[in-house]
Amino acid sequence: MLFKKVEDVLQFAEMTNSVNFASIQGTIRNIEHWHLVPILDKALYASLHNAYQLITLETSLTNAQQELLFMCRNVIGSYLCYYYAPKAEVKLSDGGVRRLETEQAKSAFQYQVKNFRDQHLREAEQHCESLFAFLDENQSSYPQWVESKSFAAFRLLFIKSASEFNEIYTTSSPFRNFFAMRFKMVDVEIQLIKPAITAPLFAVLKGKDLSAPDTFTEAEIELLSYLKKTIAYYTVAFALPYLAVRFDENGITITSEQGRSTNDNQAKLGDAGDVKISNLIRKCTEDGRQWLQTATNFILDNLTEFPSFEVPTAVEEDNKLHDTSSNNNELDGSFGLI
Repeated sequence: MLFKKVEDVLQFAEMTNSVNFASIQGTIRNIEHWHLVPILDKALYASLHNAYQLITLETSLTNAQQELLFMCRNVIGSYLCYYYAPKAEVKLSDGGVRRLETEQAKSAFQYQVKNFRDQHLREAEQHCESLFAFLDENQSSYPQWVESKSFAAFRLLFIKSASEFNEIYTTSSPFRNFFAMRFKMVDVEIQLIKPAITAPLFAVLKGKDLSAPDTFTEAEIELLSYLKKTIAYYTVAFALPYLAVRFDENGITITSEQGRSTNDNQAKLGDAGDVKISNLIRKCTEDGRQWLQTATNFILDNLTEFPSFEVPTAVEEDNKLHDTSSNNNELDGSFGLI
């Protein structure tokens, strides 16, 4: 673990000093394996963990290790409040499960516990994003990360972070939404962007984006700005049908239309409904299509800047026009919702 005593934990987690370190060790250990290892990858995590376990004073670590430890502890602290809060409400003993409450310390209302956990989950997600950004900005200090699968996964897409996505398409929960929709972003890049700008140009942009982003030309940077807008809008359109339902032990379910919280703002929220969802999908599809057209027009107007682009033949252009006029075009925005 990346903590050895409760005093250090309290610097990163909003908990009282009455918390027993032994009782939270299991939760901290789970957080590190559930959330830190996927970001750092096994090699870098093991390197930091082993170095920390061998020292008595944290100042004995290298500057790079101390900085990484601080960033990791931010993640652990917020997730610890999120995961441990439900456990702290009750205690399990031979006498059964009991609630601990005194006249001086009353148990919080359920909506207060929910708000507490929700806030710390948001902060934990932000700390995760900050950790990714920190590693990306300091690649030379963490070569193990650069060589890892985690690095490759992080650099896989043109839009790499929730903050970047939120600058294009703003939502109230950018971090959670970004990771919830990221699986469809892969589809958008492969199924729409790659054919539109042709495989050779796509490969050139991907190659630079993965290993040498500083070598992008001004024209490529401008093209990427159009492509990222395309990706953002199409990703929302493609992901919404999947986000509207949940698969769990109860089968396929949707969110109840009734208020779901004692929090006044949340209690007013209900289902958007098929019509509104379908309208949003249609609008995002239209915007995505327009930005993709802007991107391809920019390429055609600046062909000398994109020598790897394969100019389509007259036959290909005719086939493209025929495809877009088809009644079975899956990008019409309806997705079978209405």
